[in-house]
Amino acid sequence: MHMNKAWTTPYKSIVGGAKFIGDRYVLAGQNSLYKMRWNPEGMVRNGRPTHQYATDIGWASKQVHSMYNLYQGIGSYNLSLDIPVYR
Repeated sequence: MHMNKAWTTPYKSIVGGAKFIGDRYVLAGQNSLYKMRWNPEGMVRNGRPTHQYATDIGWASKQVHSMYNLYQGIGSYNLSLDIPVYR
């Protein structure tokens, strides 16, 4: 998909990117790095991965260090894990 969003400042990029991810993925139930990459519900419905944010098989593991550092900056937080179970 070609994206021409005029995100010309860091602020516009952060807000625009967050809206894009929220509208296209989080609201579709893909609310984690794993679900954005593999879309387990799409796999159940179609028998194959669909609606993937990233096609790099190592994408989630490459993002985890940045996410860890961001959470360290927050200080206190509650972590809840959503782990898909396949049968």
